[in-house]
Amino acid sequence: MTIFCNLLHQIDRAIYKKNILIFVGFSLLSIHTFASEKNVDAIKENKGNYQLKFGGWSKHFSVRGAAEYDFNENHEGVGFAYSSHYDSEYLLNSFNGYNCEAWYMKDSFDHDNVQVSCGLFYREKITKLGVKNIDFGLNLAAVSRSYADISSDSQLINEKRIKALLPFPSLSIYTETNLHLDFVFLPAISGISDYGVFFFRAGVDL
Repeated sequence: MTIFCNLLHQIDRAIYKKNILIFVGFSLLSIHTFASEKNVDAIKENKGNYQLKFGGWSKHFSVRGAAEYDFNENHEGVGFAYSSHYDSEYLLNSFNGYNCEAWYMKDSFDHDNVQVSCGLFYREKITKLGVKNIDFGLNLAAVSRSYADISSDSQLINEKRIKALLPFPSLSIYTETNLHLDFVFLPAISGISDYGVFFFRAGVDL
């Protein structure tokens, strides 16, 4: 049984690494498309701005029979980002913007979480109920955070720091008041987190 569980663990990690490679390859191909001659006009339409990110609140969901634990869900985060948007679609005919950011917060175990990320997004303009536009994004983050197993009596064991590459989707809602909200759902990933997490934070354009 132990051998079988270890095999499943290795397969799970292999699939995750394969997904990272696919995402990186996809991003590199998008950048190549962006640099091609047919995108010169789109480049001229660039509308970029800096952003301040803050807050960070989450909800954890137990999966795979994981033990219950009182996670930190108020993350006290702060970050700085650059977001660039174009009036026409240019990346693989699917995306019309990109962003890069640095972000710090307290993680689920109330330890330091530091990450740097880049992503592509498609912006849909909406002018209803005070909403200006919605961004649908695909991102890749390099993360340094804590990790621990949780015992059946809800105690942390095998605590350590880990570094990982995390691909994840995002949704950002921009309002007419210059405030925006970022939403992310992170599924359980073996060796990184045994819990699914719904996360959101706030931001303002500078």
